[in-house]
Amino acid sequence: MSSHMDPRHNCPLCADTYETESDLRVHLEVEHRKSELAAELVSLYERERDRDPVAEGHLSTQELEEGTPTPSA
Repeated sequence: MSSHMDPRHNCPLCADTYETESDLRVHLEVEHRKSELAAELVSLYERERDRDPVAEGHLSTQELEEGTPTPSA
């Protein structure tokens, strides 16, 4: 297993955990598809990942709650 697969990706809307970012994204879109919050989380996740590929789109709980990713160092 490669090192980028080791981190867990937790769903911010339920207790589910996924091995990959794409699995979490599919879960959000399928299980929480009618949630406007889920759509915004997917969008935030993608913007953060595109802005800082090293971070692989990981957002802190505070960033998710505020809806604004903080700048990377």
